[in-house]
Amino acid sequence: MDSVRRLLSPDTPLVDVVFMWRRRRWALGYAAGAGAAALAIASAFGYGTWSTRVGLAACAAVMAALVATEQYVIADTGTSLELLRASSIRQVAVTSLRTISPSVPIDVVSSNLIVTEWQIGTERFSVPRRFGRAMTAATSR
Repeated sequence: MDSVRRLLSPDTPLVDVVFMWRRRRWALGYAAGAGAAALAIASAFGYGTWSTRVGLAACAAVMAALVATEQYVIADTGTSLELLRASSIRQVAVTSLRTISPSVPIDVVSSNLIVTEWQIGTERFSVPRRFGRAMTAATSR
């Protein structure tokens, strides 16, 4: 909340915030490529056992997926929704991007036990379940 308040004008009220992310189009391809490359390199140099090599490949794949993920925060000001870029490491807002126009459609696309997928205009975002109520409240105004 404090990181969002710093980016909004002082007279703008802050009702709630929603943390979310979006994967780049080729995120799964990057992850698979990084895992395969790590496995190939470890095998070529005879590093460790096969289970160690597979573990290294999994770590490389996870790291590549994290790098290919963009973090965002939506700030609900009561009258508008502000889209902000968030840090990849911590859940803090770092840059204000734009105000989401009231005419932009915001809909739930799918949901599971961990995340809910939201379509905001032409972009699709994943919202963790713990922010689900805040997102629903923000978009129902």
